[in-house]
Amino acid sequence: IGGVTNFSNNATTLWDISTGKEIRQIDGMGGKLSFSPDGRYILGNTGGFSRGTLKLWDVQTNSVVRELKYNSGRISPDGKYIVAWGVEVKGLLIPDVKFSVSLFDVATGSEIWRESTECSDAVFSPDGQQLLIASNQKKNMGADLITSFKLLDSATGRQMKEFGRTTTPGGVFAIDFVYHEIKALAF
Repeated sequence: IGGVTNFSNNATTLWDISTGKEIRQIDGMGGKLSFSPDGRYILGNTGGFSRGTLKLWDVQTNSVVRELKYNSGRISPDGKYIVAWGVEVKGLLIPDVKFSVSLFDVATGSEIWRESTECSDAVFSPDGQQLLIASNQKKNMGADLITSFKLLDSATGRQMKEFGRTTTPGGVFAIDFVYHEIKALAF
């Protein structure tokens, strides 16, 4: 199975790779897609890349199995876990912004651990034992951008090491930091 997101209508189309025939379209799912290794599940976002809710979709039954209040996520190489990350904003006049990364059990939907950290992408190691996350930290519009990579233990969420830390000078009108944000990772 393969899938492509159409951002104009926020829908994902699934194809049978061997025949090239369309299997179905999943309306309201898009963003970065993640498939389980057996092809049974697909994970996507209801609001595109950066907003909305994550949905775990059962391809066989054509139904939603889980919804997670995160912006992005990936399914582990063994298909047993989901790493999810995003931002939660509460309050209108004085917003309270919280960034976090969590690990969930696919079978039960239970949260195994949560780490408070900014994350723009996360990826499992091929054996699923570690998580590599991209961290983009900016305290406000005028602050410096601090980027780094963090290696976490998948089972506990404990940070094993941080590397590649760089600081890009900020400023209210500085857009240079956009070119220094980490947007994608791969092992």
